[in-house]
Amino acid sequence: MFNIFKKVFKKTNEAIHEVAPTKKKKITQEEFEDILLEADVNYELIEYLMEDMPEEFDRARAYNALISVFQYKADWKEQYIDAKPFVDMIIGVNGAGKTTTIAKMARYHQKHGKSVMLGAGDTFRAAAIEQLTRWANRLGVPIISTQQGHDPSAVVYDTLGSAQAKGI
Repeated sequence: MFNIFKKVFKKTNEAIHEVAPTKKKKITQEEFEDILLEADVNYELIEYLMEDMPEEFDRARAYNALISVFQYKADWKEQYIDAKPFVDMIIGVNGAGKTTTIAKMARYHQKHGKSVMLGAGDTFRAAAIEQLTRWANRLGVPIISTQQGHDPSAVVYDTLGSAQAKGI
């Protein structure tokens, strides 16, 4: 499970090393903001992280700020994980590993006694539906999909309806 965090922070870590070389002891808020923007971090999250940061700080403080976001998310997840259906929406740029991550998350939920259904909402990428369908079949998980080019919101709507009807 921690490999997911390594992958998430890989781009951020690369940006940190590019913008703030390792010999530099402290970074400024502006440098940290640039690092996070280059790593495609949501701007609202960046603003949240900057609220309690001094003008200059060391790498440990930056690291702790980033980790605190996951702690907050973990608390949120515990509150709502039993909702039916519980929805994980995965978004990201092409080649970021979304499909593999979805399969890992599905397997994780299965191991913890949850029923899982996948919805192939990426209807614009040629192989996306096929790849997710293969993973669903390997995991023994139902999948809702449509043809390439169709409306992704319709897939989401149909997936939610099917999950509710089946008590997933």
